[in-house]
Amino acid sequence: MIQIMKTPPSPPFASGNDEKPTAEEVKAAFTGYVAYFGTYTVDAAKNVVIHHVEGSLKPSFIGTDQPRPFILAGDHLTIGDDKTWRRVLERVK
Repeated sequence: MIQIMKTPPSPPFASGNDEKPTAEEVKAAFTGYVAYFGTYTVDAAKNVVIHHVEGSLKPSFIGTDQPRPFILAGDHLTIGDDKTWRRVLERVK
């Protein structure tokens, strides 16, 4: 499962009701959040993890494979191309 949210997050909807946003608020919330889930495989020789997307906030991702380059160095896993985007995860001990 992958969930990524822009920071700072979108403000609460002006109506105070998550079921009654304006069109602008929906657009801001949608474009500021990415979420998908499924299984994955790792091609260690190519340093690529492939997400096999079963469900997604973005319908066009469903049923696709999403390859992501990665670097594992010690306790840090960096996923991304390091040019346009990157996610860094650190092992908790």
